[in-house]
Amino acid sequence: MTRLSIPSLLFAALLALSACGSTSDAGTSDAGTSDAGETTSETTGEAASDGADGDASGVSTLDELPEECRQPIAEFLRAIEPAVSEVDWENATMADVEGMGSAVDAPGTELDTALADAGCEDLQPDTDAEALSMMIELAEDEAPGTVSWLRFIGTFASVVPGAGVSDDLPADCDGAIAYAEGLTADAESMMDLPVSELANLGAVVETIQSECSPEQANTFLETYATFVTGE
Repeated sequence: MTRLSIPSLLFAALLALSACGSTSDAGTSDAGTSDAGETTSETTGEAASDGADGDASGVSTLDELPEECRQPIAEFLRAIEPAVSEVDWENATMADVEGMGSAVDAPGTELDTALADAGCEDLQPDTDAEALSMMIELAEDEAPGTVSWLRFIGTFASVVPGAGVSDDLPADCDGAIAYAEGLTADAESMMDLPVSELANLGAVVETIQSECSPEQANTFLETYATFVTGE
């Protein structure tokens, strides 16, 4: 599993976030939560086999990661730290997420190459949560400015319908429309909306589609489509 699944986690997170704002299925909120952001220092005490032999599969802690595989990951984190540390990830918008693509892509490609050259391509943590947990633990030592970004990725990497949605959202048509209008009032488009609000927005759009009359729902969705596209 190249790059310890982190680029694939980012891609999955972007897909989940995009699904929240989709006008083709606006009522479905796929942004999920994950406990991948929780770091772990517990180890088994057993070192993994040398990555050069291709036998390092099944690693689940940072201590099991061979040094020749650990160093390229540390270099990747240091390379992206200046860019990702500039963003307040607790209040990040879709524009912030989109802007990280170019900052992460080239270092990620270099990481792929370095891991392949070191014989680390067979590293396969049991879960993406374990992969991200190891990355965060390494980041805390090597590139602390990337930790908030990694936790953000962990939050939105798991596509779990309904996860991350507030418990007190309105369940009636008028309340759902008012809630959605309140979320979008100060944003010109979805790109300006805090990512943390996207799951709630998707949920109330679903309520509008199911609880409002066709006329009310269509009137709202016309405006909502403009908000999603920014046009």
